[in-house]
Amino acid sequence: MDAFFANTTAINALRIVLFDRTADTTARRTALETLVSGKDPATLDTLPALLADPAIESAAITALATLDSPGSATAILENYAAFEASVKPVAIAALVSRKAWAAGLLDTIAAERISRTDITAENIRGLRALNQGDRTISHYPTSTLRR
Repeated sequence: MDAFFANTTAINALRIVLFDRTADTTARRTALETLVSGKDPATLDTLPALLADPAIESAAITALATLDSPGSATAILENYAAFEASVKPVAIAALVSRKAWAAGLLDTIAAERISRTDITAENIRGLRALNQGDRTISHYPTSTLRR
């Protein structure tokens, strides 16, 4: 794999496929996964922009969730309203995967920019697990998630 990422021709070919909206969706997702797994800096920097591409928004959310970048949660939250209904659970799952991200999600729910009904029981269990040992998110009123 290291030899592959040393090959700028191969990396550039993957980037072309990734950003070609007319390319096969599976090929684009594979290109994204490959570039993210190789930590291609140019791809990592453009991940938030890929959230506006319905064909690969789910894969872009998953890729962002693998990174520990505060800007990732902001990008997901800013694009949430435009996501397809089938992609919103992927976004919520990503947002409840980290404490700081969960706090942003709860702020957005409190501001009524994300519906409480988008949060599942599994998501609530994830939020509770994040709160173990450190009450970072316990200051949110229970009404934030009450339906």
